[in-house]
Amino acid sequence: MLEIYDHTTDREMNDQLRVQAGFLDEAETDTAPPEPRPCGNCLGLVSPTSRFCPRCGAAGSLEAREALQEQEERLFDSAADARTDDLAEAIRAFRRLTETYPELKAALLDD
Repeated sequence: MLEIYDHTTDREMNDQLRVQAGFLDEAETDTAPPEPRPCGNCLGLVSPTSRFCPRCGAAGSLEAREALQEQEERLFDSAADARTDDLAEAIRAFRRLTETYPELKAALLDD
């Protein structure tokens, strides 16, 4: 019967053996995939590779927020240059929709 319980995973044990054999450096053993993080807006889980929260559409990184702001600026600058009142009003309505439904904004920007 085992007297000591070892809570080491198979991967950790294999990494330790590779370090002892000289195949890996100690720094290379921490290769676990990144874990999901909570959304800053709704606290839902966001994949480490996602730019936006799938639940609420909030930007998940500084890069995503900047892309979102840049897209909004281009869109609404075009409203200022609109030649017809109908186009300007349509763009204003679209802006209200994206402010009301951030997941719509995220879907438009997501690759």
